[in-house]
Amino acid sequence: NAGTAKAICAGSSTFLSANGAATYVWTPATGLSCNNCAVPAASPATTTNYILTGTDVNGCVNTDTVKVTVNPIPDIIVNSSASVVCSGDNVQLNVSGANTYQWTPILGLSCNTCSNPVATPPATITYYVVGNSNGCTDTEKVTITVRPIPNINAGPDKIICEGNSDTLTATGGVSYQWAPASSLSCGNCATTVASPLTTTTYTVTGTDGDGCKATDNVTVTVNPSPDINAGEDKKLCSGSSVQLTATGGVSYVWKPGTSLSCTNCPDPTANPTATITYTVIGSDAIGCSDSDEVTITVIDKEALVIGPGDSICKGESTVLLASGASSYLWIPSAGLSDPTSPNPTATPEATTTYRLVAKQGDCFTDTASVTVLVHDLPKVDLGPDRNISGGSTIELIAEGNEIVKYEWTPANLVSCQDCKIVSTSPNKTTVYTVLVSNEFGCVAKDE
Repeated sequence: NAGTAKAICAGSSTFLSANGAATYVWTPATGLSCNNCAVPAASPATTTNYILTGTDVNGCVNTDTVKVTVNPIPDIIVNSSASVVCSGDNVQLNVSGANTYQWTPILGLSCNTCSNPVATPPATITYYVVGNSNGCTDTEKVTITVRPIPNINAGPDKIICEGNSDTLTATGGVSYQWAPASSLSCGNCATTVASPLTTTTYTVTGTDGDGCKATDNVTVTVNPSPDINAGEDKKLCSGSSVQLTATGGVSYVWKPGTSLSCTNCPDPTANPTATITYTVIGSDAIGCSDSDEVTITVIDKEALVIGPGDSICKGESTVLLASGASSYLWIPSAGLSDPTSPNPTATPEATTTYRLVAKQGDCFTDTASVTVLVHDLPKVDLGPDRNISGGSTIELIAEGNEIVKYEWTPANLVSCQDCKIVSTSPNKTTVYTVLVSNEFGCVAKDE
């Protein structure tokens, strides 16, 4: 009996064991420590069938066969997706060349018996893997160097006022990326200027020389500007003063300081000599500021200008003239087209003196007067109509008073066109008209 079949790994040996005879011979002798012993050591290079020939004490012979299978040693290959990683990063490990595997140590591995574990080592580490095929093993190792992540610092939180900006500075890396970057002067600089419209938290991602990254946050709180109100615009009579009042802040500065009783109080008294616009800058309790303006219009006293009097004939009109005020009132109003107009049309029945009361806003009142002389019209009378024979001569007399000028029509039928008394010899019925004027140019007529 040559015993049971054997299996060894290439380069290994096993013992064969014979029994049932007195002497033995093994063939082939290749790979055997002895070929005529009962228990030789077998180290074949390849799978071999050994034949055992046994002879008993009587010289009888018999044979048996035993197979020694030689299994190859696996040649495992290990690789990794990276040999240097940043702390917290993952590495894909892969091994091939065997049937089963065993990884050690198991620290940071997703599995220790698979061919492709994911490693998340906390520090630099060497992993060993034993590959097994048919009981034959091979061992390989892979070292993962773990770089520490950088200590990225975005700096302290900031507080700004609406419309202002502040500088952010990141440290701990060699390159940086800020987000959100829309309100930053530079999105990839170590130092950037932030001008957010509302409170914003910025995240900076910093990278060190090994390519490892870390983040930090900084919040920029935006405080609203105070609602500063300098009050409504004002009108001021020249030589007077007015009080200004600012609200919405806790401290104030007025500019310019011209003609103000104080420049850092909420309610200075202003007595400017000319129209001026004041700007007040108000600040709240946290130092945020805003501004507002108020304009003081200074009303200077203007000279009241009134036109000269006039001389008119009864029934005629003239225009009164005035300027230099904002409102007007003519007294008396009789005969005026509009007593509140600076230039009303006057048609008085008799000589009238008009008194003007004029105002410049609520500041100044002035008075003046103008007289309109009204002259009576002259009176003229040619007497009753006449009846005469055709071709006869008749004398016409223009009776009246205060007449200084006469004008007859038709002029070609009278003996004198501009005389008081004229003679005429009409051949047919004729209407004669005399137009007379007095010394003031007032006219009247009769027929």
